[in-house]
Amino acid sequence: MIRRLKSRKGFSLVEMILSITLLAMVTIPVTMGFASISAINMKTRKQIEINSVARTVQQIVIESVKNGHEIENTTGGVAKLNSLVDGTNLKIITSSGEENKKYIFDATNPISSAGTIEYTISIKEKKDSKVLKNFKLIININ
Repeated sequence: MIRRLKSRKGFSLVEMILSITLLAMVTIPVTMGFASISAINMKTRKQIEINSVARTVQQIVIESVKNGHEIENTTGGVAKLNSLVDGTNLKIITSSGEENKKYIFDATNPISSAGTIEYTISIKEKKDSKVLKNFKLIININ
């Protein structure tokens, strides 16, 4: 019986520490890779969402200018785009009639020339008015 115990080979403490170290050296970079891919994925999704909101805002502004519709501002009033004061935050209403809960927009500096109107549009976060995207929109009114 004593011979059996002595003849059994197992892992020594050093071998166990080495195997755990090697396992850690392999898994840490893999884990970091997944973390960075996840962060990139989140940023990409947010950018896609902002681009979608920008397209919705373009449609809102074009329809408002061409049809003379008013746009609801964040204080509950309405405004026409041709008489906006800089800094007027406007609601984003989707085609289904729902208000966008995360974003608002601001259309400033309407410049009219030769049958066109140019607006500078800012997409902002609703909670802190942080500007996420700026773009110019030129509308042919003829």
